[in-house]
Amino acid sequence: TVTARLRDTVNVYVSDIVDAVLASFAGTWNGVYNIGTGAATSVNDLIAALSQILGRPPGITHAAERPAEVQRSCVDASKAARDGLWRSRTVLLDGLRRTTASA
Repeated sequence: TVTARLRDTVNVYVSDIVDAVLASFAGTWNGVYNIGTGAATSVNDLIAALSQILGRPPGITHAAERPAEVQRSCVDASKAARDGLWRSRTVLLDGLRRTTASA
């Protein structure tokens, strides 16, 4: 069952996160930096992207949004980019292709 929530946490490719951690050790950064793409991805978008790679899975049903749930969550990584610490490099579909190819 799928609802339409939006999340940023599911669409950051792991090597991009590793790059951010390594860059943080290599510099003299101060403060808090968010690491993320800055683009919220719905579960429906994630399923559509995976379906392009693997084919559409059977039995998907859509449910109404739950009123108490957070409907959108997305980080702002502009400080990391502005300060030269890190910038996301891998778009969702490319990251999913790499992930599924190595599975």
